[in-house]
Amino acid sequence: YDSAYFYGKKVFKLYKDSPIDSFLIKAALFTAKSKHKISVNDSTDYIRIAKETAKKIKDWKALIEINYFEGNKYFENSENEIALSYFLRIDSIASEQNIINSTVIEGLIKRSEISRLGFTAESTDYAYILLNDALKLAKEMDFQDDIHYIYIYLADVSGLKGNYEEAKRYIDLALNYFLQKSDKKSEKSVIRL
Repeated sequence: YDSAYFYGKKVFKLYKDSPIDSFLIKAALFTAKSKHKISVNDSTDYIRIAKETAKKIKDWKALIEINYFEGNKYFENSENEIALSYFLRIDSIASEQNIINSTVIEGLIKRSEISRLGFTAESTDYAYILLNDALKLAKEMDFQDDIHYIYIYLADVSGLKGNYEEAKRYIDLALNYFLQKSDKKSEKSVIRL
């Protein structure tokens, strides 16, 4: 992360006064992500700069990425109410701009995780609904990795709901996919030898 921060900051400085705003956004977000993982004395608010620039040029996908980073930061620290506000912003932007990508799907999954952590029947039911929404989007876009990761989450929530047969079905779907994927990686590595 030290190297990532060092090079991210260099690229950020390079594009800070450049007319290519999309590079500035990427450099600022990259630097913020690596800065988050290390302890440095740097008061630059990379996220604010990235967000303002993205809003200025109406780069909605970048705003989704920025909100996901911010939400995930709070989620990792168990500050779920604050995290939820960022994940809801993702949904809002995605709906308004008709954007479906893995980050939008990940935001739905995080929202479901926050709901699941409520450990009530209602919060578990809501987590299940959100996961099915995420699954629908992933299938619509044919994002196979996302589909099968969602199956794992659905297995967990199905188990919490007491539907163990459905939980097993989801685990089997995910397991078969990831085993096949693992076998393909093994075949590729053998070919490279």
